[in-house]
Amino acid sequence: MGDFSTMHQKIKKINKHAAVNVHLYGDVLEVTDYKPRKQRIKPLSKDNYVDLATGEVKDYHRNSQRIQSTENLRKTFKNLRRLIIGNFQAGDI
Repeated sequence: MGDFSTMHQKIKKINKHAAVNVHLYGDVLEVTDYKPRKQRIKPLSKDNYVDLATGEVKDYHRNSQRIQSTENLRKTFKNLRRLIIGNFQAGDI
């Protein structure tokens, strides 16, 4: 099985033993691999958590504005893209 390409990027092979996430929206099937991670913290409340490596109790650092976290914005736009593609087809507009 070779690599596939799309209009914007080259799609890489995924190891057949890898853990994957599969999203089906509209006519699009998205398969992404991920590496399961060990839990590093344990939430205690909405304000505190325990660092499992050190046993320290720490406070969450919250951003007052969503724009301060580019990772959150990236996730939001990825989910928005999935919703739009899943709910509209060519010719609907």
